Amino acid sequence: MALNKNKVIAAAQRYTQKGQLDRAIREYKTLVEEDPEDVRIWLKIGDLYTRKGSISHAVQTYNRVAEHYRSKGFFLKAVAVYKSVLKIDPGYIDAHLALAEMYVKLGLVPDAISQFQIVVGSYERTARRREGLDLLKRIVDIAPDEVSNRIRLAEGYAAQEAQAQAVTEFRTVLDQLETRQAFDDFIQVAERLLYLAPEEHGVTRRLAQIYVKKGEPKRALARLQLLFRADPRDTETLTLLAGTFHSLGQTSKAVAVYRELARILHEVGNPSGSAS
Repeated sequence: MALNKNKVIAAAQRYTQKGQLDRAIREYKTLVEEDPEDVRIWLKIGDLYTRKGSISHAVQTYNRVAEHYRSKGFFLKAVAVYKSVLKIDPGYIDAHLALAEMYVKLGLVPDAISQFQIVVGSYERTARRREGLDLLKRIVDIAPDEVSNRIRLAEGYAAQEAQAQAVTEFRTVLDQLETRQAFDDFIQVAERLLYLAPEEHGVTRRLAQIYVKKGEPKRALARLQLLFRADPRDTETLTLLAGTFHSLGQTSKAVAVYRELARILHEVGNPSGSAS
């Protein structure tokens, strides 16, 4: 014999008004036993569990509803339900993760990143570093121009001793910062990269050039001297070094470097060493 749905709902409502929440829940459950896809009734059950303080049961019930909406493509409705979950259990990481995925599907990238970052923070606090790193890669994939997230990813690689990947991410950050002429940030990131990988001579040269642009020739000189020791015949380094000595008022040193540069360029242009 089929249930009289209206009669059951009326009974459940009466029990709810009397504060008899367990009896109301039992009434509603008879309906979802007959029709498990009735998400409106499941929501009522979740609300009642919330009222009686049965948080785990409420979360489980809401998740069932959210997954139903998600599977049907009703992403806005799923978002609303996941938000209900987080109101009663803000630390429920799976809900933050699911909410982030819904925001991605809806094209709400900043909101998605905000939720993903909460999850990353939780993973980092609980030593789930590999999962945190994978999620940081996801964040960078959906928002590649966000420098702070890419730096966080680079540091994550460094913490995992994945130096090649860390260097690649730091280089990308430097390209972004130089394009934006964010020279102070460029310096901070470049110094961090060179601490990690001092053999990155191209980055060292770019850093020296930035120091010159900012009117800090002494700091440029310190970096250029490292380059000179690594390769005393590099013409780009010598050109920068001569110009930096000139900026510092060290004319005799600048002249000496220019002479060395001219000699090397002459050798390159006349490799046989014969008179031209």
